[in-house]
Amino acid sequence: MIVFRPGLIACVLLLAAGSLLSAETEPLRLAVPAYREVTTHIHRPENLKPGEKLPGVLIVGGPGCKLAASLVATQRLIAIHYSPAENLPPEFRGWEERLGHAGQDVVHLVLNRLLAQPEVDQQNVGIVTFSFGVVGATGALARHSDLDVKFLIDWEGPSGPQNLRWVPSNHKIVRNHPASDETFWKERTASEFIKKVRCRYLRVQSEVDHVQVLGQNQHAIEMLNNATRGLCLWTRCNDNLQNITYDEKRPENEKRKWLPGKLARSEMERLVLKHVHEMTQMPVLRAKETGPQSHKP
Repeated sequence: MIVFRPGLIACVLLLAAGSLLSAETEPLRLAVPAYREVTTHIHRPENLKPGEKLPGVLIVGGPGCKLAASLVATQRLIAIHYSPAENLPPEFRGWEERLGHAGQDVVHLVLNRLLAQPEVDQQNVGIVTFSFGVVGATGALARHSDLDVKFLIDWEGPSGPQNLRWVPSNHKIVRNHPASDETFWKERTASEFIKKVRCRYLRVQSEVDHVQVLGQNQHAIEMLNNATRGLCLWTRCNDNLQNITYDEKRPENEKRKWLPGKLARSEMERLVLKHVHEMTQMPVLRAKETGPQSHKP
């Protein structure tokens, strides 16, 4: 049930147990020179207490609104979601095109709007990305040194053009921008951006990837290894050991590290809810100024 209020939408979620939990959703329109205007939404628990500080999460990618409201209602935090697909001007053929440097600057703007909310605990803010959304998040974090987040949760995001051979040839990103399109991919290679990201990095990866179904998750291995060898303070895939590297030369050896089969949408959302709770409960880690990290639990 959705009830409209002046400037707010109150979302009431009926959970499996039959209880009702509520969240308030505030639409925002942000002026962005490169794209004229960006629409996003802030989700808050109802009946916030005076002076209360809550964790914050930015969601970048497809199923943002529903998941953001669920996070707010079930875990009592502040969420903001940004979907490039909901902000697609006519000159773009697909929302992946929206996440080059200009799109990453939008992610930076939206994250700063979340951090500026008076009820948000600035020491306990993270990002959740779906698929190509990781390009926007890693690009924003790598290119904007003022951004300071506690964690990044990445669901099956692509590493870059070097792994497009594992994507079916009829997929729109391959049709529109093959690996030879160096100009396009220079701004959208998450495996390079992740080397400069300073936070906890958690990868959610199933055995059968939602797009790169022809390979053996080489893109996940590259993201995890570059994060672990780079500036990330802590890395993990699913519930595996933390701060480990994966076999790049024989990716078939890592099959047991992935979630079995292909994740259904409901299971993916359940896992994200679980991992957001886990990450918000973890202590803050202090980043080094330069050089790779010595990884600690």
